[in-house]
Amino acid sequence: MRGGRDAAADRCCQRYAAGVLAPPYRFAPELRVTQDLQVSLLGELRVTSMGSEVPLPASRKARALLAFLAATGRPHRRERLCELFWDLPDDPKAALRWSLSKLRRVVDARARPRIIADRERVQFDIEDVGIDIRDIHAKLRLQDGHPAVDELEAIARRLDVVLMDGLDGAGDIAFESWLLSEREDARAARVAVLRQLATHPDIAPASARKWLRLWREADPEDAEAHARASPVPARTNPGAAGTSGPASAIGNAPTSRPSGKRPDRAAVTNFRGRALRSQRIGFCEVRDGTKIAYATVGSGCRC
Repeated sequence: MRGGRDAAADRCCQRYAAGVLAPPYRFAPELRVTQDLQVSLLGELRVTSMGSEVPLPASRKARALLAFLAATGRPHRRERLCELFWDLPDDPKAALRWSLSKLRRVVDARARPRIIADRERVQFDIEDVGIDIRDIHAKLRLQDGHPAVDELEAIARRLDVVLMDGLDGAGDIAFESWLLSEREDARAARVAVLRQLATHPDIAPASARKWLRLWREADPEDAEAHARASPVPARTNPGAAGTSGPASAIGNAPTSRPSGKRPDRAAVTNFRGRALRSQRIGFCEVRDGTKIAYATVGSGCRC
């Protein structure tokens, strides 16, 4: 009889570990399982629980609501959420309630509700939840000195996507403005990471040139300003093909446009006008009798 009870307890533990049963409080603390919830906002919205991807609601507004709550991580008034996503003459509060019920199936566990809502406000409890863009921002704020190259390269690859891709147009103008601001912050984070990689003291010259090129594509003005401000180190061996170190890669890499101030439109127009006034028009005749007009500017022999 005791063996049967032990087998039943083992099956109960297995079902609890799989998330089928709510936590039995008579179990010892070491037997309780903490749900591992990850919300990815980089690229298309994805949610994984216990290592498995969770299906999301088909409604784009419901997915946008989840992304908004996860990215902000703070309570929002129900009226404000209705204005952001359901500013329609029909019942927006009912649409909000329907979406919250769908999102609870995605992020809530039996013993750990994540969607916290009352009559006034709604919040997504982000404690112990991995949210990729928030984690990256926090890591960049807290970094000290030069982070490892591998770590920076991994962050750069993760940031090389559109934040919350596919959620454009899921809300009103205020949501679109917020989404644009969040994407600009993600772009600024990517530029900062590319800058660190291009100037990292421990990176190989070939890799530094690669990250410098990506840095120039993302923020050409900042990259070229740094290249102009960085002195080009003198080569110890004039016949060498290149120097070692990221500083030489930045100093010797070609720029996409000349340094210095860009000439204004008036100066360009005056230069073109002087060139047109100084040109000389001539005519010549080729062997078949065709007459050709030509113009010359400056001095030199006529060809």
